[in-house]
Amino acid sequence: SASGLEGTIAVVACDKPPIGTLAAILEHNRPAIVMSDGTIHPGIDSVTNEKLDIISGFQVAGNEDEDMKKRIACEACPGFGSCAGMFTYNTMQTFIGVLGMEPLHMVSPPSDDIRRVQQFPAELVEYLSALIETQVTPRDIVSRDSIRNAMIVSMAIGGSTNVVLHAPEIARAAGYANFFDDIMSQEEFNYLSQDVVPILVDARPFGNYSMVDIDDKGGVQVIVKELLNAGLLNGETLSCTGETLAQQVDRLNPPVPDGTVIYTVKNPYKDTGGLRIL
Repeated sequence: SASGLEGTIAVVACDKPPIGTLAAILEHNRPAIVMSDGTIHPGIDSVTNEKLDIISGFQVAGNEDEDMKKRIACEACPGFGSCAGMFTYNTMQTFIGVLGMEPLHMVSPPSDDIRRVQQFPAELVEYLSALIETQVTPRDIVSRDSIRNAMIVSMAIGGSTNVVLHAPEIARAAGYANFFDDIMSQEEFNYLSQDVVPILVDARPFGNYSMVDIDDKGGVQVIVKELLNAGLLNGETLSCTGETLAQQVDRLNPPVPDGTVIYTVKNPYKDTGGLRIL
């Protein structure tokens, strides 16, 4: 609540900081945009040539081969950025993008993508300037319908169970007293994830690919467009770009799902979403 703070571009990384940052932005409720740091490229095992990520390090932790454990630890996460699978980081960055607080095309590019230094900063300043001029605030963007959209997309990407911890906090900061009373009941949550929303990506940790691969096939906007076309999302929710969700996707004009990394609703990777409330 600094004096005169009228606009914020918040650059966030890893899994928990984006949620605390977004909660603070919603409580301050001045024009703001969230910007992710991007993901690490998968590593390559120098002996087996297999792809590695942070899960690879977990999986070998109990192995007695100390040399192998050290090799995996050193080679699993080359470079900088956040974990590249559909772990909590990418689940929540996708959530925040669909929520409207981050431009969709900025979610999936890896941390070393040249667009992050040559293109995105100027775009972010332009978007923020427009938000300040029109006085569109985070609580105008983060609505019941946009939170519902974000949760449905989280189901469709096989997202982390942490989204069920984080979404209620975001809803609280946006002015909703109780997520399951005001946004989506537990019964509806389970119905959507079990009977309505399929998984559309073959992604780590349950599958084979990373957010780097999703970006290569067109980004999260491919997934959002597929769900919009299937009638599973409300396209009229507002975003930080000044457009509705549907308008933003139309402008980005993403390709159709490739069928290997990103799947269609009619022919999904898995028929049911990956989240349940017990």
